[in-house]
Amino acid sequence: MSDPTRALVRHVPLKGQSKETCLQALVTVCDTGAQCAEVQSSALAKQALTDLKAGVVKAQDSLSKKQAADLAQKAAAKTLRIDYQTLGALVRAYESAVGVIAQGDASIINKAGLLTRDPHSTVPGPLGKVSVVRTKPWKHSAEALLTWPKADGATGYAIEVNYTPSNPTGPWTALISGTGRRRVVKAPAPGAQLLARIAATGSGGTQSEWSDEVLVTTAP
Repeated sequence: MSDPTRALVRHVPLKGQSKETCLQALVTVCDTGAQCAEVQSSALAKQALTDLKAGVVKAQDSLSKKQAADLAQKAAAKTLRIDYQTLGALVRAYESAVGVIAQGDASIINKAGLLTRDPHSTVPGPLGKVSVVRTKPWKHSAEALLTWPKADGATGYAIEVNYTPSNPTGPWTALISGTGRRRVVKAPAPGAQLLARIAATGSGGTQSEWSDEVLVTTAP
């Protein structure tokens, strides 16, 4: 049986779990410490607990602001996506109207603020979305392999990863793009998880929408 007079304080875990869980654990520590007669009778321990309470309140406020900002960013991104889709329809309508009044006259098209093209040239089709991303732990610790099928019209692929999978809104980190359809990614720690997504890229800097996000588990 262990000797209670030889016990040491075990650190409250602050890593390896969500900030919400950490803060809740610290709230419990503060509430329990406030009821401890020995802590309350010690000027040193009581002051340390008071400072800890203040730190927890401040961190909770920062977390609330971040969560509100994440929701606002998500809503703004959705609004932008809708506005951009509407804009696409509007610009196509204007292009069509200019085409009618120009009747093939390049100078009128240019004066209307648009560019001309050879009607006999081949216009590249739209880029296809990467349909699925597969993943498995790879050969070395903290590594995983991503693979995906070819997307229509793609000349290369952009890759982004999110090292905080509990927060799908990001931050997302761009990796070096390439033409291959497999990529080894590395997490900050062995066995860690991250989110990954792929987008097809085409000539002229065009890019498709992102693939569905996939949860990646790296090798232990």
